[in-house]
Amino acid sequence: MIFDKFKNIPWTSLSDDQARERFGNNLWASIAIDTLDGELWSSRVSFIGNIIILSGILLSTITYILTNGNDLTNAPLPVIFIEYITGTLLLIEILLRIHFAKYLGFNKSVAPAIAYLFSFIGLIDLLSLFPYLTNIAGISLGGSLAFIRILRLWRITRFIPAFRGVSDAFKSRKDEILVTLLAVVLLSLTLSAIMFHAEKTKGSEVFSSIIEVFIWSMGKYTGDYGAIAGAVPITVMGKLVATINGLLGIALFAIPSGILASAFIDQLSEKRRLNEIKERYSQIQNYFDNSVGGGKHLLYKANYRFASFDTLQAKFVFSDEQLFEAIRESSRLRFRAMKSSPDLRYNDTRIIECFHQNCSYGYRNIRSDSSVMLINPVGEVERGISHFAFTLGTNCPISFVSREITLYNGENKIGSNKSIFYPKYILEGPDHFSLPFTEFMRDLTKADSNSLIVILSSAASGRNHVVLEYGNEAGDTSWNSSTSTFSSAERMEEVRKIIADSLQSVSYRSQSEKNIERSFTLEENTIGLSGNESLLRTTRNSTGADVIAIPININLLIGEDGEYYTLLTAFGKMMEKLQLIYS
Repeated sequence: MIFDKFKNIPWTSLSDDQARERFGNNLWASIAIDTLDGELWSSRVSFIGNIIILSGILLSTITYILTNGNDLTNAPLPVIFIEYITGTLLLIEILLRIHFAKYLGFNKSVAPAIAYLFSFIGLIDLLSLFPYLTNIAGISLGGSLAFIRILRLWRITRFIPAFRGVSDAFKSRKDEILVTLLAVVLLSLTLSAIMFHAEKTKGSEVFSSIIEVFIWSMGKYTGDYGAIAGAVPITVMGKLVATINGLLGIALFAIPSGILASAFIDQLSEKRRLNEIKERYSQIQNYFDNSVGGGKHLLYKANYRFASFDTLQAKFVFSDEQLFEAIRESSRLRFRAMKSSPDLRYNDTRIIECFHQNCSYGYRNIRSDSSVMLINPVGEVERGISHFAFTLGTNCPISFVSREITLYNGENKIGSNKSIFYPKYILEGPDHFSLPFTEFMRDLTKADSNSLIVILSSAASGRNHVVLEYGNEAGDTSWNSSTSTFSSAERMEEVRKIIADSLQSVSYRSQSEKNIERSFTLEENTIGLSGNESLLRTTRNSTGADVIAIPININLLIGEDGEYYTLLTAFGKMMEKLQLIYS
């Protein structure tokens, strides 16, 4: 079972966006970060690397126990060999953790390396390294300090999720626990003062100070295992206060323990709930990933476009609440409301879409052998477009960029077809923007002046089936060097002709074995996507490539399978022809 799980995970995986951006092409840095990020099953490299680290921790601990922590000077050669090998491994690991601290969960800190070194696990790492360094320096670490070597065993907590659960439980209830402890300490100090003065008034010399009474009471709380509470009060008041102090001992441990236990149970319950939700959305995602949309006669490999709530409830017996939980927690599922008929005034159908994601902003497939790039900037907001664009982008010989999440600049949401941040990015560069938006802009501007960029979008239901935009004024189809997003009139006419011809007399045999032949209507430059803030103009200005925007009537994107896949067939042939003339 472990072997099967090992086979199904990638060789490397960088979960941190900044690490992926900076070290995605650096093999050794990727291996180091992937191994040290604490996710045992994130990749094969992570699994192998962490098994080596765990083996070193266990071997070092075993040799410490077998030698009773004695100095290594007279230790057997195998023990010395293991100690130096594991110590060297630990030194390399800590140096790498310091170097890559920014990408290992300390990226929010002003000084990530310092934040790591002063964290609980960082201090354990440093203390664990201390015996190795003293051995190299020839210093004998004897006496009570010899116990430091056993601290290496605590490093195993990094790989045990349950320990993180205890930490999370404490953090969730730390205010209540600290208030309880503070109340007990304050009350104990007050009672210690009362007890001291009561004893002193009667001439007792059992306690010499309030602090001594306080320490005495602490010993009573803990059962006096350290033999520090041997004194006995002689006054009635002293005995009464001592009794109350004994009751406080129960509060000192019982109340915080109860609060922590309750929090830990809540953590376990929440983890169990999230695991159930994860299993649920994995089932739904697998349902989409293993589906075949469009039937056997479709020229391209496609999955189901969407699934209605009723379909998924019938298949998996999920309630509405369970489906919504799965959508909220999944990074690939999306809820949509649709009309079962274009004639209806209100949405009456609830559906789930499943999209693909392999980068911080969505999906990309940049091909070095392609001169055509398809861009989907509206996947997160428009129905049907993600499936349409993904099917084209992964089946045709073209590069593909698809934005599937909402992008932000600070707290400002970045628009899709138009945004003030598109030209702003070109002027200011990546340093002023979030990583997902920077990755998106870098990818869609990888085209050169010999390329064609096709921006796919959706159009209102009242328009023709397909709209073609290339920067001209409304109704103007002539080439204009200052406005048209084409390098020449000849190339513009060539592209326009391919698009118009591809939409005529399109044939498709449906999944129900029905022959469909359809022509689609086309209108040009009627929406106006050519302003300075448009993605159309931004990509033209930044790459010098020919750029067109093709909005598709929303009724086709969310309509019947027959028309949808017929249009998809037309666009597939269109992309292939465009690639030929730009190759």
